[in-house]
Amino acid sequence: MKKTAVFTMVYNESLFLPIWLQHYGSIFGLENCFVLDDGSNDGSTGDRRIRNLISKKRSEFDEDDRARLISSLHTELLADYEQVIYTDTDELIAVDPALGVDLAAYLATQDATHFTPVGFDVIHRAATEPDLVLTGKLFEQRSYLRFRKDYCKTLISRIPLRWSVGFHYASLPPNYDRNLYLFHLRAVDRESSRQRIAVLNQVRFSENSRRKSHGAHFLWSESDYLDHLYGTSDAVFAEALQTDPMELFSEENPCDSAQLVRIPQRFEQSIQLSPLQTESAGSDTRPREAHTALFERALRRAIASAPERKRNDPCPCGSGKKFKHCHGALA
Repeated sequence: MKKTAVFTMVYNESLFLPIWLQHYGSIFGLENCFVLDDGSNDGSTGDRRIRNLISKKRSEFDEDDRARLISSLHTELLADYEQVIYTDTDELIAVDPALGVDLAAYLATQDATHFTPVGFDVIHRAATEPDLVLTGKLFEQRSYLRFRKDYCKTLISRIPLRWSVGFHYASLPPNYDRNLYLFHLRAVDRESSRQRIAVLNQVRFSENSRRKSHGAHFLWSESDYLDHLYGTSDAVFAEALQTDPMELFSEENPCDSAQLVRIPQRFEQSIQLSPLQTESAGSDTRPREAHTALFERALRRAIASAPERKRNDPCPCGSGKKFKHCHGALA
């Protein structure tokens, strides 16, 4: 198996972080899972299964800085790992169960430098499906997918790359792999989404992000947010296709489809949700100083990739100081 690191960036992800840890920790080992905490205050990053917690001070949210920081941390991790996977906490990459192998075993057989899974939203039919519980299997509780071309994202790479805002595009051309599914969970549970938009409404955006209208959906009202995620009618659910999800994807013309598809039976046992209890941290936990050094190297690399930064802008490290009085003074 190739030595693999998996990492994510979080802010108050009490539902998705336990799922993310369960999924990737069971495949690659919790000791190879890294969590970059962007100032969470809901207790979610106190989960004792987290072996590699990198703490960042909370600052104004800037999508450009986030993309640069994640790209730089990816590059830093490649110094110690053969391949690195980045996903948001609501994104689970899985291999088609028909192959009978997990993600680690599948990637070990592939020679590509990078991989672009095919993306699908997992849709909660709130009228007939109960609230999600973090026990059992995901696809025992949810039955519908919708193809999303913007979630066909290059998230697995063995060489450095640079992501743009939202991670929908990378500096490498897509290498679509029809055996790899990216399941996007943002619409997986209506009640959790109602709680989530309250968190998003509190996010403070940088002047740069406001000017570029990044993260505009963070400012939606609860009703608009829920209508966007859960506005699918019963008639559309009733007409969901009984076909292989990959039939909705064409590499030559990967256009979004409004059509729903029922999850094939072969997926029912494929994704285990997190148990409610947590595990004790193991002896393989890295010293806190190592995580601090890793973050500082990534931050400096990210800052160097943005020479246009204004000296009076807030420093992206989250110190609250102007850039010229913080990392800018060190440049």
